Amino acid sequence: AGTVFGAGDFQRKGRFEMAENGFFRPHVQPEWLDPLLGCYSLILNNDNGLSSDEGDKIMYAGGGGRQRGQNRSAPQTFDQSWSNLTNAALLLNEKAGRPVRVIRGPTLA
Repeated sequence: AGTVFGAGDFQRKGRFEMAENGFFRPHVQPEWLDPLLGCYSLILNNDNGLSSDEGDKIMYAGGGGRQRGQNRSAPQTFDQSWSNLTNAALLLNEKAGRPVRVIRGPTLA
């Protein structure tokens, strides 16, 4: 199962515990990335219902597809693109053969 951060309060306490330990730095967004180096890690929590976890295989919905200011759980209103910061960082990882740390949130199914 791995390490459990913020038992009972994943969104706040868990994020701060992960940051303190250097496990995952951002406190809000689900991706930790560097536009020039790629994606270090991402949190899959299935907030929008589009990501899935099959144990040894995950499907990540990616980033973008919503107007700025829309809630992450809002339906997508346009196609995603590789120019989106998250998607571009993940593409860098794929091209370089670098892994991405995946953190499974409590609502990922």
